Amino acid sequence: MTAPPNIRTLYLLAAIIISLCPLQTLAETTEQYWYNEGLYNAINGDYNSAAMAYGHAVSLKPDYAEAYYGLGTTYLKLGRVADATEALRQAVKLRPDDPDANYFLAEACYTLGKFKDAADAYRQALRVEPGFAEAHYGLGTAYDALGMYKEEVEEYAHAVKLKPGYAAAYYNMGAALAQQGMYKDAADAYNNAIRIKPDYAEAQFGLGVACDGLGMYADEIAAYKEAVRLKPDFAEAYLDMGETYLKTGAYADAVEAYKHGISLKPEYPEAHFFLATAYLKAGDVDGAVAEYNILKKLDVEKALRLYDMIYGEGEK
Repeated sequence: MTAPPNIRTLYLLAAIIISLCPLQTLAETTEQYWYNEGLYNAINGDYNSAAMAYGHAVSLKPDYAEAYYGLGTTYLKLGRVADATEALRQAVKLRPDDPDANYFLAEACYTLGKFKDAADAYRQALRVEPGFAEAHYGLGTAYDALGMYKEEVEEYAHAVKLKPGYAAAYYNMGAALAQQGMYKDAADAYNNAIRIKPDYAEAQFGLGVACDGLGMYADEIAAYKEAVRLKPDFAEAYLDMGETYLKTGAYADAVEAYKHGISLKPEYPEAHFFLATAYLKAGDVDGAVAEYNILKKLDVEKALRLYDMIYGEGEK
């Protein structure tokens, strides 16, 4: 999780100040000593020591908002998300107009699956700092989890207006638009993500999905091919490519695409079923039977459906 630029700047300034002011001279203000100790350790990547020091600071000064903030963000670095949430709640209780504390509280809540709480905290960060692009993006992700796709798109639009090179926001915008069946707008958003980040394999995949919705199958295949060129282990792109080849009658190509996908994701019953379908369409009954034998071990219901396709309804 990346801190906003203003926090990184504060860390740097704090490091300079600490280097010029030996910690021993702060002994008379003990909570300040432990706060600086925590900050110093956090800057140097010693997060366990930082958490211990911040913990000392808040035990000595229970209304020390900055120390709770440092403790919360350090817990996030350590993957102690529930602890981070509690510390950051204390920070925003003491300083409700701190946009960064609200932002990281939102991030922690999102990680815990508390999407409504995350949305509330992102909105509070934005009330204080409307130009906080990362908070608009985060609010968009929370709206996505809550199924609020229209609002999600609006937040990503704010994010890219504030930060035009925000490829991830364009990508998520594309996914949200596609979710609403707005495939042309989704394709535009994915293309913007690719323009900013040409090696964005996931955006190429999303573009393929949008092209499928538009019935632009040649463009869809081209997008999937670029996705797997950029990310050779992209099983989903191979499998969707196989599906498109299958429905456009390119059965031999469908077989090859499904085989690539299955080599990367061998336990996926749906892929074996559709590979067998492609084999049948291509006139390769033996290939279909081989897939049936595999499918029996993965999904009995799909295997029975395939059996009927191979041998005919009611034939045993």
